[in-house]
Amino acid sequence: MSARWFLPSLFLLFSCSAPDTTGIKLIGHGGLGPRGEHPMDSREALMGALASGLDGVEIDVQLTADSVLVAFHNAELGCPPDGPRPIHSFTWSELTRCTPTTDRARSYPIVRLDSLLLQAAAEYPLAEFTLDLKLNTKGEWWPYLHAFSGALIALNERPEVDGRILLECQTADVLRLLHERAPSFPTYLYATDPASAVTKAIELGCAGITMDHRTISAEVVAAARQHGLGITIFGVDGRSALRGAVEKGPDRIQIDR
Repeated sequence: MSARWFLPSLFLLFSCSAPDTTGIKLIGHGGLGPRGEHPMDSREALMGALASGLDGVEIDVQLTADSVLVAFHNAELGCPPDGPRPIHSFTWSELTRCTPTTDRARSYPIVRLDSLLLQAAAEYPLAEFTLDLKLNTKGEWWPYLHAFSGALIALNERPEVDGRILLECQTADVLRLLHERAPSFPTYLYATDPASAVTKAIELGCAGITMDHRTISAEVVAAARQHGLGITIFGVDGRSALRGAVEKGPDRIQIDR
């Protein structure tokens, strides 16, 4: 698959003096970002981004009470008659009976991650999947992290997606645990401090760094490369931002529509 071509709307956005992105993977942020046709993390948004020719998609991932991985961003979900509560307090069966209504006045069911990835992997054999881990529980921390990391490792061991998943997270505990349990499973530190990003990523056994394009500099990218770390830049919306991100020389750029 090549991300050098897009559906008409994307073509208009990134054509006309757009920078050369050869050698850089273009990743759809939650599909095609917050202004896409469908809500981020919905099956329609994610599959639509891949259909547009992007090299992969970034997906926000949470864990249910019965250890099912789902694509969902928000810290809590309101499911009548109950008030808002964390995804980790729902079973998958409960989530199937709770369909959030978006500001577009349309209901989009919450996506089960294994189902989505198996479909996407079959239809787009070269696509890769960046999973942004959203840790959120009111239960015991370490049992939760072990369950979360175990579910991720089991998913990655599926032959259909093996080698095509990259994990990113801000939380050191889960990054360290994943490195201990599955050292070959690539993890990226979602970093906010450019001064400590490289050192912290190395300490945690990460394969790379994910950082906002407004925060990361070409110097940080160069320092990361000297240590064999990969670089993902996010927060890229429009030609100007794309050009600036490309000039820093990352491996991946997460783009919005």
